[in-house]
Amino acid sequence: MTSRARKQNEANSSSRKWLKGCGIGCGVVVFVVVLVLVAGSFVMIGPFREAVGVREVLDERYGAVDDFVPWADGGIPANRVEAFLAVRRSIQDYCANMESLDDRLEEIEQLGAEEEPGALEVASEMGQSMKSVFKSELGMGDFYLARNSALLEVEMGLGEYTYIYSLVYGPTIATADESAHLNRRVRESLRQQLRHRLAAMDDQLDRWADTEERDLLEGEIAVLEADPDRLPWLTTRPPALQAAVSRYEDQIRALYCAGAIERELTLNRVGLGGTSLISE
Repeated sequence: MTSRARKQNEANSSSRKWLKGCGIGCGVVVFVVVLVLVAGSFVMIGPFREAVGVREVLDERYGAVDDFVPWADGGIPANRVEAFLAVRRSIQDYCANMESLDDRLEEIEQLGAEEEPGALEVASEMGQSMKSVFKSELGMGDFYLARNSALLEVEMGLGEYTYIYSLVYGPTIATADESAHLNRRVRESLRQQLRHRLAAMDDQLDRWADTEERDLLEGEIAVLEADPDRLPWLTTRPPALQAAVSRYEDQIRALYCAGAIERELTLNRVGLGGTSLISE
């Protein structure tokens, strides 16, 4: 169980204690907050729908995430690194907003875990925090719309973006807090992308047969298949990859967003009937 899950269980247990003593005033506060959140969700969904529309255009032009074929030599062309950095710069204004969202969620957990709170006071404070969360979530649709629109502008699909993001930030993510991670879909996509790269080498056996680059790639794929939770090239970058990103290290580091790790590569789609949005 992760630390976030443990804290959530503790918060749920403690919350039940004060909810039993929650009077009419507390109930009114909770009701108003829920009403605001439900009503506001209709406002929130607009930017998400726009982001989904742009993503569908990206998929039509560049294929799905799993379809991306990395460069056979293991490097990244300079113009593609620069395109990636342009996308990173376009979403930097949303980074603080997402970090704030996590802070608000933490506040709600702590409020629910109070030992002997005044019910009305805690409900009121929780209401304020929930409204702050709602305001932050409003910006999530704008974040995805900005990301997808920037990708469209630099002619980069989500598959290429996912590949570059994971390779340049993977070691940093691996040493982050245990609650920060890339989801299973992303890790599976990365393994598939590396298999595509190996297939590209097979198509050029006269160049890549019995080479160090091919041996490194086969070894890395074997490591990832044995440990599906692992991200590629965590310990040592292949020479071609290191050469490709070394001159951009300062920019890459400056454009990292710790508070957005779990949302950076999220894909959104419209649910059945067009009435809901699904994130994966």
